[in-house]
Amino acid sequence: MSEVQGTVEFSVELHKFHNLTAEESLSVFCAGDSSLCSTCVHENNVYSRIFQILYRNEEIILNETMNFRVHLLLDGEKVEDALNEADFQLKLDLHFTDSDQQLRDVPAIPMISSRTLCLHFHPRRGLHHHVPVMFDYFHLSVVSVTVHASLVALHQPLISFARPGKGSWLGKGNLEAGQDQSSMSLENLVFGAGYCKPTSSEGSFYVPSENCMQHAYKWHKDLCLLLLSAQRGLHSYYTLIMNEIPDLPQLKLEELSVEETVSQLCVELQLLSNPENIAEKISKDLAWLCSHLLALWTQFLEVATLHPEVTAYLTQEHHMLRVRRFSEAFFYTEHQKPAVLMFQEGLIQSHAQISTEIRNSDYFTSMPPLPAECLDIDGDWNTLPVIFEDRYTDMPCKDTSTEFGSLRGERGSSLADGSPAVCAEMQGLQEIELNDSPASADSASGAHQAERPQEPNSQENKFVANGTGFPLATTEGVALESRKAADVVNMSISCTATCLPFSSVLKETPAMAGSLAKQAAFPITRQPLGSFGVVCPNSDEMDEETNERIFYQAKEKFKKEMKIEGFLYSDLSVLASDIPYFPPEEEEENLEDGIHLVVCVHGLDGNSADLRLVKTFIELGLPGGKLDFLMSERNQTDTFADFDTMTDRLLDEIIQHIQLYNLSISRISFIGHSLGNVIIRSVLTRPRFRYYLNKLHTFLSLSGPHLGTLYNNSTLVSTGLWLMQKLKKSGSLLQLTFRDNADLRKCFLYQLSQKTGLQYFKNVVLVASPQDRYVPFHSARIEMCKNALKDRHTGPVYAEMINNLLQPLIGAKDCTLIRHNVFHALPNTANTLIGRAAHIAVLDSELFLEKFFLVAGLNYFK
Repeated sequence: MSEVQGTVEFSVELHKFHNLTAEESLSVFCAGDSSLCSTCVHENNVYSRIFQILYRNEEIILNETMNFRVHLLLDGEKVEDALNEADFQLKLDLHFTDSDQQLRDVPAIPMISSRTLCLHFHPRRGLHHHVPVMFDYFHLSVVSVTVHASLVALHQPLISFARPGKGSWLGKGNLEAGQDQSSMSLENLVFGAGYCKPTSSEGSFYVPSENCMQHAYKWHKDLCLLLLSAQRGLHSYYTLIMNEIPDLPQLKLEELSVEETVSQLCVELQLLSNPENIAEKISKDLAWLCSHLLALWTQFLEVATLHPEVTAYLTQEHHMLRVRRFSEAFFYTEHQKPAVLMFQEGLIQSHAQISTEIRNSDYFTSMPPLPAECLDIDGDWNTLPVIFEDRYTDMPCKDTSTEFGSLRGERGSSLADGSPAVCAEMQGLQEIELNDSPASADSASGAHQAERPQEPNSQENKFVANGTGFPLATTEGVALESRKAADVVNMSISCTATCLPFSSVLKETPAMAGSLAKQAAFPITRQPLGSFGVVCPNSDEMDEETNERIFYQAKEKFKKEMKIEGFLYSDLSVLASDIPYFPPEEEEENLEDGIHLVVCVHGLDGNSADLRLVKTFIELGLPGGKLDFLMSERNQTDTFADFDTMTDRLLDEIIQHIQLYNLSISRISFIGHSLGNVIIRSVLTRPRFRYYLNKLHTFLSLSGPHLGTLYNNSTLVSTGLWLMQKLKKSGSLLQLTFRDNADLRKCFLYQLSQKTGLQYFKNVVLVASPQDRYVPFHSARIEMCKNALKDRHTGPVYAEMINNLLQPLIGAKDCTLIRHNVFHALPNTANTLIGRAAHIAVLDSELFLEKFFLVAGLNYFK
């Protein structure tokens, strides 16, 4: 079998290190010799300079570059396929120390977090991508990384031939060698001594077979074509960004014509018959093309490396691709407002079935990867959540050409039409709301039963290459280790901070010229098709086009098979986020019109840091948004008090925060988790808050028990809450379970439902998950459940609460109610089993939070 040695070069740029959360007021300084703070290479790892973190809003400018050269031993018959399938990985480690002693020994600084980027390299188009790599939940920080990669060489493997004796070359100049030297085959010369056993012919000369000659010609043509295509891809890419960034200098090298050059080289080769001449010609052609490609790559790097406008262009492109990817499996349906009072069991059951089916569908599994991705923060078909959004408005729109299927027949009836089934269902609910008699409850339950469908059934820190094991000694590279059958090339980079990474916003960045103005008017995220890559019509990127075509065909097929009324966000032309994280230009905040105060309230036994990821992703998504966050902490020492006590604490905290910082408030939004949502609603009813009612903007409720925990389907959780209430003497848990008064209509939650509040918001967003067993799904969505329909004693009271909460929203013209049904991809753990994992996933799942905010959620805070 023939083998080819290929060389791929990666240029990695570290731009900036950003903090994301400030929690303390300490500072640590870099100590000792300043040379310790410089970039260095140690045992196949490249270390950035050491920098200090001051526990404040800041950014550290790194502007460091490093080159990795990877040698690969490839199957000569499938060179391009082998390069496409190579698993290139870039590993980024975050190190931290507060010890001056450890600063003198960089490798000894402990690693506190790590991320691995999968680099999807294509030999014809290379790789050009920018990624803001966020470290884990406990070390919230981002390092912005740019990766450029290109094929730079293809040639015969540097292996030993069965050479003739000393003083000879390919049989020349050694009379004693005799027939052995003259019978060196074309296979030996071109493909290596181990390719095939030469066939001796009569006489002293070797005549290569026709098959062998054709094989050599094809081998030569394929390699030349791939090298020329790589050169054209690099040249075309530079031309593309040059059109976006006119200030870039012109390339000095002229582009070679692929077809003409290959044709000429092949004709010249076919004129030769001597094996030695053929081998020499092949070697010269490959060397010439490699030198031309390497020269172009070198010039490209001289221009593009750390160029602020190139970085800005790549940043916008990555953000567009990422938002588009998150928008898949995010369903969206609009309803008329009265439908919010309906019992929608059929809708909920269809959501559950679709979420199960989509996980293993061709649509989801064929989703193209990002060019450079970290699965921990970008997710894939196996880890991304599936989200269903139901929006209730005065005038629902229907197309958001993209509508597929309808919720009819076995799945139930349409929610936006005036069918008799819908009217009967709404009438049944209204009867149980307004009448307390057992007969009403029975008739309503019967009506629902008639319409209800059936229940649905490290690598070590080494730079490893699959190659010949030749070490590369360069100042910006690292040594290579040989591992014959290795499939992974792991490039390690370490950022070393002298203190734990916390909070920052972009301060000063280079201005972006032509491309930023264009993107402001026509954001890349307005393109619904071609979501996962830029396909040039005049390029040879048929594989990419085929992959996208397969994906979109699978998507359309899946949409047609689904029995649900609605749309996919990925089919919409505009999504919530069109500004990348840490943009190169940020508008200065104009506080004359006031700020948008966002109050975040934690849940039972929580603390002020619980919603820090929520805060982080809103701030990242809306730079310059005049947002001020109050992370409530007044109740964190005692969340087991009664709701009236906790309401007073939160209200005092809000008013004191506004007065302390002399804030001019234009809008107020609330984000609550679990029990915190009830406290928020209680604050809205207080006379002292009346002044701010006309400033209310968005209420984002994450798993809020708005209807209490009456119909919790988890006996284990219900028992645990009962025991906790007894042990803690908790007033809040007593009130959540409607045991604070014998008369249900005198319980705290029922009386709270009778007071005004929610209708003053522009957006009321209810996020719930059926996987959450801590807070009942229907309670978080403020909707009827089938157990309440069957309960003749409590059911009517439950229905009255729903009516009390939702009727004012229906009557408020400027208020939109949005419900989200989230299906998380959760591991099989005890926390998942008891429902706790889903309950806190809305706080600590980067995949859910980024998908939710980037695709839709940011709109509620603009």
